[in-house]
Amino acid sequence: MGVRTGRWRGFKPFLLNGAAYGGSLGSAVGYRKYLQALLADGGLVAPTWREQLFTEGITTSGKRTGMAMGWFTGSLNAHPFVSHAGGGGGYYAEIRLYPKLGRGSVALFNRTGLRDERLLDQLDRHLVPR
Repeated sequence: MGVRTGRWRGFKPFLLNGAAYGGSLGSAVGYRKYLQALLADGGLVAPTWREQLFTEGITTSGKRTGMAMGWFTGSLNAHPFVSHAGGGGGYYAEIRLYPKLGRGSVALFNRTGLRDERLLDQLDRHLVPR
């Protein structure tokens, strides 16, 4: 922990570079560019790879896993999405892509969040057609 200022205590700088460690830090603009690049033909991944990246896994017994390759899967208003949420001390984020709609959403918060709070379910009601 960092130095105390009044009732607040800051965090010491840290890097997301440990072994078997995941995470990303960025701005809403940065995440927007990342999500747009994922959706764009000729972007970060070829269309055939993108389809595999966003396809929900199925167990050997035929049960759906709720996960694609590093993404959680779900739907809103019958439109499938892939999403990821995460956070830690002092920050929380949710990102979501609706590949078939060519849309995405990002929500960044300056507060602690340690679980998927599904806040984009509420915000995206205005983005996703009924």
